[in-house]
Amino acid sequence: MGTVPDHLNWLLELPLHDRATVLATHPSGLIAIDKGAGLLSHPNPQAPAKKRAATQLAINRGIAKKPKDAASEPVWLHATYDFANEQFEYGSHRIVLCNRLDSATSGVLICCADPELAAEVKRRWAKREVEKIYLAVVRGMVERQSARWTDRLQMSRGGNERGVRVQGRGALGGHPAREPAKSTMRRFYIARTEPRVSLVELSPITGQTHQLRVQSAMHHMPIVGDRKYGDFAFNRAVEKRFPKVRGRMFLHSHKIRIQLDWQGKPIDFTATAPIPKSFSEVLRKDVTGSMGL
Repeated sequence: MGTVPDHLNWLLELPLHDRATVLATHPSGLIAIDKGAGLLSHPNPQAPAKKRAATQLAINRGIAKKPKDAASEPVWLHATYDFANEQFEYGSHRIVLCNRLDSATSGVLICCADPELAAEVKRRWAKREVEKIYLAVVRGMVERQSARWTDRLQMSRGGNERGVRVQGRGALGGHPAREPAKSTMRRFYIARTEPRVSLVELSPITGQTHQLRVQSAMHHMPIVGDRKYGDFAFNRAVEKRFPKVRGRMFLHSHKIRIQLDWQGKPIDFTATAPIPKSFSEVLRKDVTGSMGL
């Protein structure tokens, strides 16, 4: 797990949700968390009163659905959150959130107790100097061993929810001035019985909203359990076959590596989140410690 100096021992005593664990720490104040699926990276912001009133009016008229109760969605850390500074407040301590994961996505979440270092990590993230590896269980038998994806994605907004419009492959859809979404894919394993699914490694080069989820769908291998961009009929078939994984989206932030020089010293911080047992269940193979993952 690494060590932290005495003045940072509080990082090891954070009031975590029971589906979150500390993966690794660094003397600089970096800390990696294994966030369970279904946990928010940070609390949902409270909508302004005027917007809440307009939404309620639309619900009353039957032209909008009641949004999810933000207060009922658990966060990985039991602490208040400062949206302006993107940091949690735990007593007299502050811990800055360096990256985010969708609530349905499990795996590595990076935070930092040093705001200046956190800002540098975020800059490195924006410059694509952070290594990010995801694992996903996708529909069907993935034929190609590896691929590099380049797609134009188009943002869309419906009601209270932001998303990405899926309009086909390659340059179809999307605004021509917007940089294409780029990712790499590597196949690891194909299940040999029905329902047919494959285990793939996904590495985003760019970082757009829901990028891996949308690109997987565009390339005819939607992520199993994705309720926004996935194959809904196939998701139901998987849940019927494996009722214990009902509600799970099979996207997992498996590994993050951060390398930089900070205050005259090199930092090489790597965190790897174990592959969830649910992946092995739907693949019908123990992948928690095999295949070089």
